[in-house]
Amino acid sequence: MNLGYFLLLVALATASQSSGSVNVNVCSYTAKRAYHSISDRFFDEEDYIARATKFRCCDGWTRAGGNREGNAPCFIPTCKVPCGNKESCYKPDKCLCVLGYRGCQSTTYNATNGKKRSPFDQFTRWAADIDVGSEENFDNNLFDRDAEQHSKRSTSQTCPVALPQNASPNCTIQRQTELATNRVIYKIRTTPNFNDSGRDLDVLLTPLWDIDPPTAFGVGASDPFEAPWLNQYFFILGTNGQLVQTYLSLGNNSVREFSSISDWRELFFFFYMFHVDQGNVPTNINDLIIDMWQDDRVFAEQQIAGLNPFPVKRVIGKPCPRGWTLIGENCYRMFRGYPYSNFNAAKHVCECHISHLADLSDSQEAAKVNKRYKFASVPVYVDGGNGTWPDGTPVVGASNQPSAFRRCLTAGFTQSGLKLRYSFCFWPLRKILCQKAANLNGVKISTLKSVLNPSFKWKKAIRSKLASNSPYYSNTFVDAVQDGRVYVSEFPELRGIRTSPDFEEIPNDGRTMMTLMSPIAIFVSNPDVNHGEFLPVAIQINSTQNSPVYTPDDGDNWTIAKILVQMSAFTTAELLEHLLHTHLVNDPLCVSGKRNIPITHPVGQLIRQHCRGTLTTNKVGELSLIPLGGRVDRILTVGFKGQNDVINNGFNTWSFNNHDPNYRLKKSGLLDKQALPFFPYRDDGLELYKAIGDFIRDYVNLYYVDDATVVADHEMQRWANEIALGATGTPDSGKGKLRDFPQSFTTKAQVIDVLHKFVWSSSCQHAAVNFPVIEYGTFLPNMPGKIYNVDGVTGFDPIKFPTKTQSLTHVEVGFNLASLHFDSLFDYAASMADSDAEELVFEFKARIDTIQANLVARNNANVANGHLSYKYLHPKNVPNSISS
Repeated sequence: MNLGYFLLLVALATASQSSGSVNVNVCSYTAKRAYHSISDRFFDEEDYIARATKFRCCDGWTRAGGNREGNAPCFIPTCKVPCGNKESCYKPDKCLCVLGYRGCQSTTYNATNGKKRSPFDQFTRWAADIDVGSEENFDNNLFDRDAEQHSKRSTSQTCPVALPQNASPNCTIQRQTELATNRVIYKIRTTPNFNDSGRDLDVLLTPLWDIDPPTAFGVGASDPFEAPWLNQYFFILGTNGQLVQTYLSLGNNSVREFSSISDWRELFFFFYMFHVDQGNVPTNINDLIIDMWQDDRVFAEQQIAGLNPFPVKRVIGKPCPRGWTLIGENCYRMFRGYPYSNFNAAKHVCECHISHLADLSDSQEAAKVNKRYKFASVPVYVDGGNGTWPDGTPVVGASNQPSAFRRCLTAGFTQSGLKLRYSFCFWPLRKILCQKAANLNGVKISTLKSVLNPSFKWKKAIRSKLASNSPYYSNTFVDAVQDGRVYVSEFPELRGIRTSPDFEEIPNDGRTMMTLMSPIAIFVSNPDVNHGEFLPVAIQINSTQNSPVYTPDDGDNWTIAKILVQMSAFTTAELLEHLLHTHLVNDPLCVSGKRNIPITHPVGQLIRQHCRGTLTTNKVGELSLIPLGGRVDRILTVGFKGQNDVINNGFNTWSFNNHDPNYRLKKSGLLDKQALPFFPYRDDGLELYKAIGDFIRDYVNLYYVDDATVVADHEMQRWANEIALGATGTPDSGKGKLRDFPQSFTTKAQVIDVLHKFVWSSSCQHAAVNFPVIEYGTFLPNMPGKIYNVDGVTGFDPIKFPTKTQSLTHVEVGFNLASLHFDSLFDYAASMADSDAEELVFEFKARIDTIQANLVARNNANVANGHLSYKYLHPKNVPNSISS
């Protein structure tokens, strides 16, 4: 290879580092003979770079094995003075106490000058503690949120954003160099399969970034795009550790034990008010439920507007009521006009039957409806006025166009097919066709009967909570189930799992941790009472048929039953909805994205924004939350063994389709706004999900002309091949193990669908299951991780809650999770390297701002109507990535 080409390669490699790939801290190189031709576009990048160059690490950095000279990137920091107990060398001569004060030695040294200091000083005075050396070029932007601007400028000055098949030869080299570097650093861990015989049950099956946590922190610190977030995140962790110590230093807090609700209230406000003052918590003090946590309606609404809205499911019986016909996924019934009905009268008749005018937007289902009613010989009004169906899709096939006078759509059912026509809205018609969703999704009564206590009078209890004065709904059990007004919250994930001994057990103290339960709670919805009333009916404290059942009339037993439900909701929220369904399953998406999609790829631009902090955050979790003796082991009843069972069982059945909120809500039977009017996760979430889908469609259309363009994108194909469960072809195929992820991309629609789900899960879904933990999960009596039986104490008593030490850990974890809002949804237009993409993101951000105003108005109205406040999906409160 001639020297000119080689120097060009080195220059491009350096440029790629400054434009988004990891800064490998290389200060010099030694040229060696290359074994591949640069003109070979599809050469093995790793092999080429390894043979072509030999790098020397900058001072303060080394590579695996401790060699400063070699072929691998230099991303392992070194500290001249060894770091202390449970500390890691985070940057050159900088030690980091990741686990907080209690996990580290009481004092440490600044390795640069030997100055003795508290380990918390490295967080609370982080900026003053950092030495910016001439070799640490990433430090120039360490505290500057505009570091990404520098990255944008560097990218635009070298190669434009383009698909790989459209890249110039020189830019192809740059892309391959970047990916070769990243593939050394970013690898997906090989994990056992669920059904492997003899597998270690305490090894997580989720494929994660295969790197040790301290090294991962060094990688993050070396990346100018990641470093500003990383410093803020570690600052939050250190601040909360300092708050624990400060709290213990006040009065007699270090020696007294908690014994009354006021103790936990005081602890909550100690943390909460500090973070409010710092601007870290977006909610208002009026949103808190501290003084209402025992109220039955507050308890019930937390199941649909709190930390974990997913255990709730609709209880279903027969698909359709008597007299209705099941067609597709809906129930239909033809009524007579009285004797004739105009559009408004027909609409009112359907509303009186808890239904709506027929929506024939699904052409296949519409053909079946026509076949069923083709002998009716009269037209009916349908719900397609002004040219669109209720879902916003245009009406196709009408014989005329809507006008100011003819704007109501009618349907005629004939043997030759469906006839659509616009007519006058006051035109009298003799028949009315109504439609309602069939009861196909939720939990069947027959399934519940297999676990419910047969001695308890469930139907009577449900009837007692149904409104007796509703003009639309009857208060019989059968009608309530048919109308979608009966709901169950259950936790099958907690059944039959292992548990660990109480990590915090104190011998002979008269306290024994209560065994793990899987409670079942029944609720009813009264849609036309109090703006959508949601009430608890009864709670069975475990999922065995001999378990006792309690109602609001049972005093202390009812209080304990509610606490058991809340404890189960907290456990499944943190282990499944938060940890597994966002952090862990998105980890391989981000790792493989780094390995296969360069920063100058259009999708690489999105991955950079929506993966910022995810991989490093997960390493903090590996180090402090989920190991044996970690935070989960200390604060949850399931302990270390149960945690692994819950996560592994969940991953074994998890599908990439779960990243679509429509899919999950439909499976649970929760899409019916008429039956369940107040459900802010659904209402806010689906509005945002649709908007994100529109943006992703427009973004993909900027670069992909047609399906053939997608097939030709070998970088995206390699990403899919590494991620999808069951993919084959290379040693890295299928390592991500994501079920229902496409093994290859063949259409634009597939790319849009994957990116839509990825962006949603990285931003909005994580926000919905992470940030409510402060309001609901850090006031421990409302959502404890465990409770105790205490010798000589019957009924409910606060001393059954965890001890002060456990409570401090519980609250610290909650504020670690939810105190950082580094950025906000789609705020990154200015950092897009392509001007067309920048304009598109800027325009979409304006739409997001409009949605923000709509959600604020809806939340204010809900609060005015007596409902819980729900601000977690307001776009200004939603970060772009899983970064805490």
